[in-house]
Amino acid sequence: MIIIKESEQIFRVVTCLIEEYFSTIPIEKIPRLGAPGEKYRDHQLIKQLPAYDLALAYSKFVETESRPKFHEFVEKRNIFNLDIGYVRPANENNKVCKNCGKDIRSREIIVIAPKLGEDNCWHPPCFVCTVCKELLVDLAYCVKNGCLYCERHFADTVRPRCSGCDEVTKSSLYNTSLNILTTHKYTHYKPFTLPFSFENTFLIKSQFLKLKAWSLKKIHI
Repeated sequence: MIIIKESEQIFRVVTCLIEEYFSTIPIEKIPRLGAPGEKYRDHQLIKQLPAYDLALAYSKFVETESRPKFHEFVEKRNIFNLDIGYVRPANENNKVCKNCGKDIRSREIIVIAPKLGEDNCWHPPCFVCTVCKELLVDLAYCVKNGCLYCERHFADTVRPRCSGCDEVTKSSLYNTSLNILTTHKYTHYKPFTLPFSFENTFLIKSQFLKLKAWSLKKIHI
């Protein structure tokens, strides 16, 4: 009986924390079933946590010779960089939001990123990726040099991302003539879009043919 009462009390406390957290973020981003925030969360999960970044099983285009490096990347990221934040009321050590620099009121709901310590805190709307500035979905974050990233943009700081298949890869080459990031499989090339004109159309076609010929020499399909 005592255990049941304690469980109910914990449930009520957690529910209150969740509701307080929801009250601080934009209404269109609150992940409630059937609300606009549900679709927003689904979109952010796909964008910020691409499955092919998380495990090799979901990757289709990582080259065989790159797989050990990919495993190493995943292992190091999971140990040193990737984590999940949590919410709690601020205490006397939580003075200022690490993002906006504004004061934190006593007992105000804040977000803590454990890998950056308990004294660093954020207003819930300020717990965002350094690059895309979007809320970190489900409070999942990566940390690098004291900054918060979604997993996608953290991975982009470590390994190049294929402009065609969107997967991280061992190496990429930048082709200045087309102004594109070339990729690890020539079939993934994604030409830079120029304003339409007959001259630009001819330029893209001619440069692509040159690029394809070059890639067939350099890349083993």
